[in-house]
Amino acid sequence: MGVSSTFQGFCSSLLMDEDITDTISLRYHSIVKLINIFYWDISSESLHGLYVGSYGRGTEISTSDIDILVELPPETFHRYNHYASNGQSALLQEVKTVIQTKYSNSHLRGDGQVIVIEWSDGIRFEIVPAFSQDSGNAYYYPDTHNGGSWQVTNPKDEINALNSLSSYYEHSPKDLCRMLRAWRNANNVNISGIAIDALAYDFFLLNDVPIEKYKNYSKYGEMTRDFFAYLVKHGNDSSLFAPGSLSTIDFSVDVTAKANIAYEHAKEAQYDVDLGIDSLAEDEWKSIYGDQFKARLS
Repeated sequence: MGVSSTFQGFCSSLLMDEDITDTISLRYHSIVKLINIFYWDISSESLHGLYVGSYGRGTEISTSDIDILVELPPETFHRYNHYASNGQSALLQEVKTVIQTKYSNSHLRGDGQVIVIEWSDGIRFEIVPAFSQDSGNAYYYPDTHNGGSWQVTNPKDEINALNSLSSYYEHSPKDLCRMLRAWRNANNVNISGIAIDALAYDFFLLNDVPIEKYKNYSKYGEMTRDFFAYLVKHGNDSSLFAPGSLSTIDFSVDVTAKANIAYEHAKEAQYDVDLGIDSLAEDEWKSIYGDQFKARLS
């Protein structure tokens, strides 16, 4: 195997298996139907539902949670907004009760802003009940902390931004997002999925990366090196904004130390490739991405 085949295999290994995505789809449509029957008096399995988070943005890996947004009617917002205290908590409890009518044997719980469902097969959903704002693509969603409040999210613009970037650069931006999740998991890096996606997005745009530069898997070693060089410079930035929505992202943890370790491994890997010592390069990349980077170069 060469560099191209190795990185192609690595990126493929990060994807969810088809049987898992089929199960996710069945459960998603089932939950959306429950919401539509109870709140909208229709039986649609697709209206008022949206994949959000990494799964919605197409940057998930096989260990990712599945985030879904379910849109509720405006009158439901007005009803809970007029609660004297923490109508947000009462709303989450009601949505949880609706879902329990079908999934009573699964582990359900409210968790501040979402309803969490965990199945015995390891799939985990986080469900966000939300209300469409009068204009634009934004939604209000409940936050039960500190007496309750309404927060704003704009997942559609974030999804569109990542999709537009990937349309221009083909698969490399989303591949990088998944690879960075493997790095995070292998090295216990305290960084959220949306922060990873924002950093990858900025890396391509702020560096004005030429369209052909990382188009081929054979260039993913160079992309690894160049991204971590970028992260060393920006790993302690005080401000980071979500692609598309420009929502502020909590990025208060300095990741430059671990980014620098990865950068040194990536530099050494490229040096090994240039010398034709591909097996040593693979060891360096495995030090970055963990055991999931399995394929031996030859």
